[in-house]
Amino acid sequence: MSRKLLISKVTAAEVKTRPLLSDIGNGKNWKLAAVRYQFESNWWSKNIPCVHRVHDALPIKGAQSIQNTLGMSISLSLLDQKLQQLSNVVLQSNKRNVLKQNILLTFDDGHKDILKTVPLLQRYPNIQPILFITGNQLRGDTRPLPLTALYTWCFAHHKDPNSLKEELGYDRRALKLLSEEKQRIVLAESGVDLNPDGEQMVDLEDLTFLNNNNWLVGYHGSHHCDLRIHRPHELKLLFKEDYKLLCNLGYMPWLAWPEGRWNNQLYTMAKDIGFDVQFGLNGEKGIGTMTEIIDREIWK
Repeated sequence: MSRKLLISKVTAAEVKTRPLLSDIGNGKNWKLAAVRYQFESNWWSKNIPCVHRVHDALPIKGAQSIQNTLGMSISLSLLDQKLQQLSNVVLQSNKRNVLKQNILLTFDDGHKDILKTVPLLQRYPNIQPILFITGNQLRGDTRPLPLTALYTWCFAHHKDPNSLKEELGYDRRALKLLSEEKQRIVLAESGVDLNPDGEQMVDLEDLTFLNNNNWLVGYHGSHHCDLRIHRPHELKLLFKEDYKLLCNLGYMPWLAWPEGRWNNQLYTMAKDIGFDVQFGLNGEKGIGTMTEIIDREIWK
């Protein structure tokens, strides 16, 4: 069973005397230091929530319609309900135990529609949002993810992304087993538009905006695919460079594995570089056995 991410149980005196920020990199700070987040076993018994995309109301079109059927998009109204429930649980726990704890809400991939959640989350100060994006995105890459392009094509052609092998020679499952750039090549060869209208990812200005609104930014791997297709030494240099960039930008060197997929060798490689806090996704099969990985549950 994976450990859960909990807030450290520090006394009021410790909160006043221990620093909540750690100086790193070019002098910028992590928004929250380890004094705020610890790994314990007796407070939060559920998985940390994970959100990919949000939408206003049905019906929705394009890639997000497909992602909604796959459980990868949640309405803002339902998200608000879940946030209120989660916030109340944390609030009651804090009252019972005379503590001041927060809980994480994680966002993966960096679709621009997550910006709609900023005013919503401001109503729940005991919920700490963190966005996980790839090394490419940290450097300003705003291209839609290849799978998003495929989903847009599927919506336009009324196709199931899990049943494309006869027509395209691959499906969404097979595509995940290619590197992100290889995915783009395969899609382009099939005539799939890699830059579909209306699909936007967060840019560097958006990251600054989120950071200024008390969001954390973390790492979603060097590129977006099932990284188990690589051996650790093939990723090590990329992870090292991205770790330095995260620190220099003042972001969190925490890692959420893309697709929630990892193995013991990849976990160890990343930990040795400095990614001490790593997240997976509940229910993924064929992953490693390290109990240090923190489970998350997709909200949908």
